[in-house]
Amino acid sequence: MTPVPPSSSSPRSHLDRPGRGGEDGDGSIKRRVRTKQACEPCRRRRRKCNGRFPCGQCIGYSYRCTYVGGPPDNVEDQTVEAENDDGKEGESNGQKHNPPQPKPFASEIYNHDTTSAAVVAQESPERRESRASRFRPTVDTVKGRFSNAHSGIAMPRRLGQTMNLATHIRFHSYGWNLNTRLEPTAFVAPAACRLLTFQDLTFYSRIFFQVVDPVYHFLDQQRFVEQCAQYWTSEKENLADLEAVVCGVVALGSFFADTPAAVESSLIEHAKQILDIGCAYAPGRVSMTQIAGWILRTLYLRLTTRPHLSWFASCSTMHIAEAMGLHVNLQDADLISKESGNVTSSSEVTTSRADLLGCAVFLNMLISAEYGRSRVILQDATEPTSPSRSNVMDLCDIMVRLESTLTQEARTKILTRLSTLPLEPPIFGLLKTDVTIHLFRRHLHSYQEKLNSEEAAVLLSIIKDGLSAARDLIPQRQAWWNVLSTPFQSLMTLLAIDTDESLSMIEDTISVLGLVYNTFPTHLAGEVLQTAQLLIQGLEKRKIRQAQMLSKAYSDTQSTIDTPSCSNASSAAPALAVDQAEAVFDNWLTGDMSWNWLATSSNGPLGVGTANADAADNMFGLG
Repeated sequence: MTPVPPSSSSPRSHLDRPGRGGEDGDGSIKRRVRTKQACEPCRRRRRKCNGRFPCGQCIGYSYRCTYVGGPPDNVEDQTVEAENDDGKEGESNGQKHNPPQPKPFASEIYNHDTTSAAVVAQESPERRESRASRFRPTVDTVKGRFSNAHSGIAMPRRLGQTMNLATHIRFHSYGWNLNTRLEPTAFVAPAACRLLTFQDLTFYSRIFFQVVDPVYHFLDQQRFVEQCAQYWTSEKENLADLEAVVCGVVALGSFFADTPAAVESSLIEHAKQILDIGCAYAPGRVSMTQIAGWILRTLYLRLTTRPHLSWFASCSTMHIAEAMGLHVNLQDADLISKESGNVTSSSEVTTSRADLLGCAVFLNMLISAEYGRSRVILQDATEPTSPSRSNVMDLCDIMVRLESTLTQEARTKILTRLSTLPLEPPIFGLLKTDVTIHLFRRHLHSYQEKLNSEEAAVLLSIIKDGLSAARDLIPQRQAWWNVLSTPFQSLMTLLAIDTDESLSMIEDTISVLGLVYNTFPTHLAGEVLQTAQLLIQGLEKRKIRQAQMLSKAYSDTQSTIDTPSCSNASSAAPALAVDQAEAVFDNWLTGDMSWNWLATSSNGPLGVGTANADAADNMFGLG
């Protein structure tokens, strides 16, 4: 059944129809709806839009309400009147639409459809509180389980609460299957203490917190060291999720160390087995520590192996984060472990839920954009009580903006905001350049649009800063993937822009790629350098062909001018003829009809006689 949008009214009888003179049945004057800008869904479907955000049509049909260049800046100043009851109720309560915030809500980052979140934001506090109390997701922070409000898993518990049963219905998947087979199980023995000494752990973890943590901040260093010391001195009968984090931290520290650990590959394999237990074998336990292990695995795979594997790991990280309910504000959820009084377990080594989710979302968005895959979008996200302290959230915010249609003005604002982000640490400067290049590929190169002068200046300055950041990281032998991929993608962007300013930066870009190859003489670095040289030579040959075409056209024109019929004229005659013709044309445009220049000499400046001049006057009707 097709839903009826709130702005549509039911058919009215002739008694309810407005009277003459534009009056409604109650005598009030009905004003015409004047909308300055229609949203994209209404424009594509040719429907009447009321100009709000979200508009009535999108609310009624559950469309994603988007505007070119973002929502209107001053929604409350638009001369529109809602024809539905909800709009009248909002006006009677004195409610105004809030202008877009500089930072998006969590729903804008994690949700694909922001309509429901926008509707909730427009509701009155009393209605929103009533709505939240009736429809709340369920989160079990001990077992790491999340279920939204309209799931079949949460339905028995919610019904039990409405019936005031003496025995609470527990949060359980009743009737999931018939359970006629044994569940798949797996056993992994603790191995971190066997593979590592505590001195090795301390050495490589210090490198991790110096190199990786300043950008991807989701682990608490002090808590990590304390938990590791306690784990190393205790009896380890059962496997702990902490081992997955230990293996990931040490493996990444070994990757950036001058002397890698001999057991690096063994640590990665052990961490994989631990993480597989949480999502492939019963009972499928999930914890924040395990999500941290997945982020570490995603980073390591992005640094060492093929795109598909790192993209798949980033998607798995997002699914584990949803299973844990990281995208939901715990104050707006039905907490199973509320009676414990402490939501975060003492064994957790992460900083906060927001930091953990922010790093997971950014890695998934970045890898998906680079590889050309879909990112994982978490529905029903709510605003966190404490925002993420990680710097990548600024880039994550911008990448969300890039998923919508942008005007030239909106692109310029995004580029300006990117240019104001810090350049330290250098790896963040490279990530900032990656997001800038993604904007160019998605909104300009794909549609073969041209940059204006302001956009080009800001974009080229960001690329130049990214090349400087790469030069700073190369002597430190920090083998981030951005050290190679960002200069190469910068070169692709410069070649695609193809202006004097962009081509002047190619020398510096190819120099950076050569420096990368000399520092890290690997097959992939050599392949990138060879491909870059091939593309530069291809552009050079195209420019030469174009120059030859222009030279040939010039030569043909020159031979036409130097024909024998004009041999009696002086060598300066062609140039003088052009100057005189331009002067006459200018005079003719200004109304000066004088043609005395044709008779300045017996033969005229162009070798034409007075008779020819008179003939010309007669031809133009000037005789």
